[in-house]
Amino acid sequence: MSALSSLKEQLREKQEELKTYEKRYKQLGDIISNLDSKFVDDIDDVNTYIDKLIEKSEDGFVDHVHIQTVNGQIEANKEKSIGEDGDLSAARSNLVLDKSAANDKINTIKAEISSLERQIEEEEERERKEEEEKKKGTPK
Repeated sequence: MSALSSLKEQLREKQEELKTYEKRYKQLGDIISNLDSKFVDDIDDVNTYIDKLIEKSEDGFVDHVHIQTVNGQIEANKEKSIGEDGDLSAARSNLVLDKSAANDKINTIKAEISSLERQIEEEEERERKEEEEKKKGTPK
């Protein structure tokens, strides 16, 4: 395999690797976005439903101490926001770190691709000059 062929194969492999990391970066961004929007909406919906249930049970059992105690416990255990839920907060932080790592890898691969492209140009120029020299040295 010539040096040029080897460089072109390395370039192709790096371009494939870049596509993989760009896809991962986008997927992580989508997951974080969904966590920040859809999940928050779901939490709000659940907590609104709980509030309505508490309100209805209090209306149905006016001044009943047991219901007020149960409702207090339910209220205390409503769904937490992402920032208040330690597990969700840690998961989101890990996703952000993974996305940042993917972005760093993308930047590294792009630099490697640029370097390979320069090497290919140099090798093509070297081969072109060699070919010209051969043609000049060949009798007609």
